[in-house]
Amino acid sequence: MQRVEAECGAELSMFDGTRWEIGSMSLYEAARKGNATVVSYILDEGHGVNTRDSEGNTALTLASRRGSSDVVKILLGHNPLINTRNFFDNTPLIEATKNAHVECCRLLLAAGAQYTGEDRTSAVHEAARHGDLELLRLLLVTLGEESSIRLNAFHETPLHIAAELGHVECVECLLHSGADVRADDENGVTPLHLASEKGHSDVISVLLSWGAEVNAKEDLGQTALMEAARAGHVQACRELLAQPFILVDAGDDTGATALISAARAGHVAVVSLLLQAGARVRFIEIASRCQTALHVAAERGHADVLRVLLAQPNMDPIAVDRSGSTALHLSAAKGHLEACRCLLGPVLTRKLGSQMTEDLDAASTPLGPGLDIRDLAGRTPLVLAAERAHVDVVKLLVCHGADVGVRTPDGLALQDTAIPRLHSELVLMKSGMGTLWRPQLHQYFPVKFQAAVRALLLCVHRDSRLSARGGRPPTASLLEGGSISQVVAMMAMAPLDWYDNKLQELTTLS
Repeated sequence: MQRVEAECGAELSMFDGTRWEIGSMSLYEAARKGNATVVSYILDEGHGVNTRDSEGNTALTLASRRGSSDVVKILLGHNPLINTRNFFDNTPLIEATKNAHVECCRLLLAAGAQYTGEDRTSAVHEAARHGDLELLRLLLVTLGEESSIRLNAFHETPLHIAAELGHVECVECLLHSGADVRADDENGVTPLHLASEKGHSDVISVLLSWGAEVNAKEDLGQTALMEAARAGHVQACRELLAQPFILVDAGDDTGATALISAARAGHVAVVSLLLQAGARVRFIEIASRCQTALHVAAERGHADVLRVLLAQPNMDPIAVDRSGSTALHLSAAKGHLEACRCLLGPVLTRKLGSQMTEDLDAASTPLGPGLDIRDLAGRTPLVLAAERAHVDVVKLLVCHGADVGVRTPDGLALQDTAIPRLHSELVLMKSGMGTLWRPQLHQYFPVKFQAAVRALLLCVHRDSRLSARGGRPPTASLLEGGSISQVVAMMAMAPLDWYDNKLQELTTLS
């Protein structure tokens, strides 16, 4: 026995069901290492085949996990507890299946092994997870067709798992063995939903050919097309859209369609594909904010998606949502500069009959209601951008003719509300009290406020041109009554060698 212990390694704790004891090298180490000679010797010495280690594993469990079929054969010859479970609720067969050991599975099944483990996961579930076609066929033949529809703790069939992981051959095998192609899990999700979400177009094709319901909805109202669109899977969307009865504009519980889902996620190729399939661009999310695809793309700054949507002949760029916001309101509030550029293009084209330009003279031409629409709170896109210190967006809007004389819902002039906010932010950040204060960003903030003043200078420069034509410069009135002192206070917080010149320029222009 000492020779055997020396060969296999060390001592290991054993559990006999009532007490812990220290055993000889034991069966477990030999089984774990796949040493059939030592296993035979230990068993012949009369050691129990069913003792367990600290994790509840028997020697049969360990040999099955390793895939040592010769050791499994020896152990089966000593009448072990073939369906004993370890502390993770797994049987020897489950361990062999998880590790795709086909021959061990064959031996265990022939000996009458059971096949359910943790979370009621069966051996067939595990074979489907690993995509092991040979093992799956063995299990289905041995256990019968009923095993193909067995449910785990999440109400998933093996087909759900194979479809989600893209194991197309296993999907076909399960379907041929009687799996239900329309089965749903505890959340109403079908195998088609899972394959679509993951973009497995070959699996989608197989499922549809077996009668999967293309318009089936899970518990939140999502269809397979919505899942594929939200994830940006172009080929998966093509497979689904090829179905003659697909509902392209089906909405989920919030009213969101596949187009809205794709636009929200910024998947421009999917958006284009859905539009080609006839998706309605003016469809709104009735149950939430009453937004179109244009709104959701604008709020997230997806400029490429906006270009595709705005090219549609029936798209209204100034449609409002439940809060009275246009797409431009949403982009400006978030500081999405490129998205704002896209949205300003159609306004200029429609109102001026010319291509978009940032020339100040052209931009001073009135653009109508599109640029200065107020939301239900009374804010224009310019007010929103200024309040949130999105300086580049402020500059862009002013260049395109936004009304710089607009007042906030509180009756404050634009410069009287935006500039002090920037000033306060800088004071807090330089004192270390601001929530966004970072010492390494010290050099960033002066640049930000330099840009703020540049935007203000742009307003004044535009006003000077209007004044030369006999018009009333709206910014000039905003700089009266102490507003200029607030600008000076803000400038004092930044490098004076830069702002002294700009202050002089500002005073001269005004």
